[in-house]
Amino acid sequence: MNIILPFILNDGLLRGRFVKLDSLMSDALCHQHHPKMIEQILAESVTVALMLSSFLKYEGLFTMQIQGKGPVTLLVVDITSEGKVRTSVRYDEKLLPQDNKKLQDIFGTGVLVFTVDQATQQDERYQGVVELSGSSLAEAVEKYFQSSEQILTHLLLFSREKNGLCQTGGLVVQLMPDNTSSNEKRLDAFETACVLADSLKKVEFFDEKLSAEKLLFRLYHADHLLLFPAKQVSFACRCSEEKVKKMLRGFSTQELDAMYQNGEIQVDCQFCGKTYCFKKGEWE
Repeated sequence: MNIILPFILNDGLLRGRFVKLDSLMSDALCHQHHPKMIEQILAESVTVALMLSSFLKYEGLFTMQIQGKGPVTLLVVDITSEGKVRTSVRYDEKLLPQDNKKLQDIFGTGVLVFTVDQATQQDERYQGVVELSGSSLAEAVEKYFQSSEQILTHLLLFSREKNGLCQTGGLVVQLMPDNTSSNEKRLDAFETACVLADSLKKVEFFDEKLSAEKLLFRLYHADHLLLFPAKQVSFACRCSEEKVKKMLRGFSTQELDAMYQNGEIQVDCQFCGKTYCFKKGEWE
């Protein structure tokens, strides 16, 4: 099960997303060998990116980047409008914290960047940038919505390792703008939804006998819960031989000469681990 399940509460006063990824992260990381700490932050980042992208209507590519000046300098998740996901990360393993896993200990100072590239309109590009703040990724995203979008947001993230496989997911609830309800009513509904969300335990979330629909019904059956069709998502890399050739054609002769090893230029995809090898002139 690799799904995003949209829902609304209280006749649209609140909206939410339930994300559960059973195999996607294992598929994405099987060619990447990272410490457990890095795998966890990647899993959380993919979950968050799926939540955020599912709130948008776009035909093209959604990208979430975390750019830092700490042990992890760059983390990237991109998601096509068809639900194809890939991720990569750059870090200095020697600098990774041993015990404290607060966001600033992993990334240092940095920014959270969201970009939407519309495939149908080349000039239409949206980008949001916010300072990376909060002790966790969930807190950072909550602060982003509150400061940049003026939308109250509550987000939970879960992850675990089972039989060597990385499983992850989460739940997000947002208070929507509404001119027909009093502010007191709106805030009360949001606070209630947050308390109920916080009652969800990790063991329940990963209980294979409980579907996403059943879990949400347990939490919100008294709040006019309305579920929408779940969207399937999966890992898929978009690298290709032609794309690598195009990239190589952008380098100067001197730069290319410096890349040769044993008569070949080798290019490794940072997303899927695939290796492309070219002899001189094969990319022209």
